[in-house]
Amino acid sequence: MNKELILATFLFLAISTATIAVLISDSNKEEIPPRNETAIPKNLSVIDGKTILFYGDGCPHCLEIEAFLEEKEAAQKVNYETKEVWNDADNRRIMMEKVAACQMNQDSIGVPFLWDGKNGKCLIGTDQVMGFFQKEINSAENE
Repeated sequence: MNKELILATFLFLAISTATIAVLISDSNKEEIPPRNETAIPKNLSVIDGKTILFYGDGCPHCLEIEAFLEEKEAAQKVNYETKEVWNDADNRRIMMEKVAACQMNQDSIGVPFLWDGKNGKCLIGTDQVMGFFQKEINSAENE
């Protein structure tokens, strides 16, 4: 009986000590952003009102978007900017800020990529980007 009591007390103390050590070590850790993620600057306004189409020079999907926008005369109906990211580090940095604002994994981002600054949303790929512009064009034509 004495041995069982000593063993139970020892186990209780060991588990309690380990739990306290883990809690103390977790509270002392700095918050480090996950690998390959851009920290969002504190002053970045996520809802900035801008619509930005990010593309890559020579990207076949981006060329499809470009042809669609030209055919629909989108530039006359929708206010948006374009930024090339394959050859322009500053534009790529801006895109990564938007990716981080949408809490997306940077490893799964490609172009075409659209930042909808009115709603703080990110859209990726031909279908999503064309759908966004078609909706905006329809809205402009119905005004």
